[in-house]
Amino acid sequence: MVDILKIAITGAAGDIGYALLGMLGRGRVFGKCQKIQLNIFDFPEQQSVLELSPTSCQRCGSNADLAVAFKDAKAAFLLGSCKPKDMECNDQVFNNFNFFKEQGKALEKCANKNVRVLVADNPFAMAMVCSCYAPSIPKTNFTALSRLDQNRATYQIAKKIGVHSSDVRNIVVFGNNSPTVVPFAGFACAKIQDRFSPVKEMFPDSYFDNELRKLVANRNQEILAKKKSPPALSVAKAACDHMHDWWHGIRTGEFISMGVPSKGSYCVPEDVVFSFPVVIDNKKNYCIVEAANLLENKVETTKNIAISTEELESEQNEIMAFVDKKPYKPCPAYESKILEGFELLDPSKYKKIKKDMEEIKDDEESDSSNKC
Repeated sequence: MVDILKIAITGAAGDIGYALLGMLGRGRVFGKCQKIQLNIFDFPEQQSVLELSPTSCQRCGSNADLAVAFKDAKAAFLLGSCKPKDMECNDQVFNNFNFFKEQGKALEKCANKNVRVLVADNPFAMAMVCSCYAPSIPKTNFTALSRLDQNRATYQIAKKIGVHSSDVRNIVVFGNNSPTVVPFAGFACAKIQDRFSPVKEMFPDSYFDNELRKLVANRNQEILAKKKSPPALSVAKAACDHMHDWWHGIRTGEFISMGVPSKGSYCVPEDVVFSFPVVIDNKKNYCIVEAANLLENKVETTKNIAISTEELESEQNEIMAFVDKKPYKPCPAYESKILEGFELLDPSKYKKIKKDMEEIKDDEESDSSNKC
């Protein structure tokens, strides 16, 4: 007998939530043979919208019901929170913080201690907030959505090559889900006439650092300008891709992008939640790919990663000022992993890259991005 898998979805009344429910119901993430129970949550004023969701969902409509939504959940999609249009920016930040704080507390009290959490709204900072208020759940179980930018970068490269996006593998993104995002093709390959070839050899570095980066970074604004609403289906699909790969693992030699706490990789300060290339084993454990040597001669890419790092560090320090005088505990060390074909960078080279980044910054200142 297959056990029922309990899944929590908060912010479920929005377009992203509605799209996600259908994908989950079709077995897109956990498999068609896996029985699931969807516990969906949104605020009381959204109850009329929640009533339109499938009748099999457990609807939860108040902060007290967060406990119901997260009860014994083994997977959680945190999609967003209520943001009144007339609310000041600082009030929005505090409102967001409070909502994710409450979600962290409910996860701590009610969810399975191995719950896998994916945050999709202001994901990098809010994943950190949730983790702070759920200390008995491993910090590595709180992740941020960066797969949308990876999917967009993969599509753009496939389109330029003239192949299907499924024939392009290992495009990843570094950094924030903002205009500072950094697509990276150093690991990537594309299937052309039944042979895989390195993508980085197909185009000059300037394409990846400029044209591709701008296409990915500006995509959200382009959609909002034309549709006046976020790309719900694309976000829902990216969330499904993220959780599916985390849940089932990925093939040897493949990498994906996930927002996870740094342990100092790529000169990103420890504990900053940042999009990295990762591998995932069949036990649902992810590991950051330590291959910073591929950036040693990529001055523009290294500079862009440093810019995104500074942005995320500043953003997360600002939001952590709201925490109730609880220091953010460092995440546990990841298991070291050496991948065939990629050199594990030694500490002296980390220092060299960090020094190069500092010199670049100084130069800029002086001159005034399913199977069952």
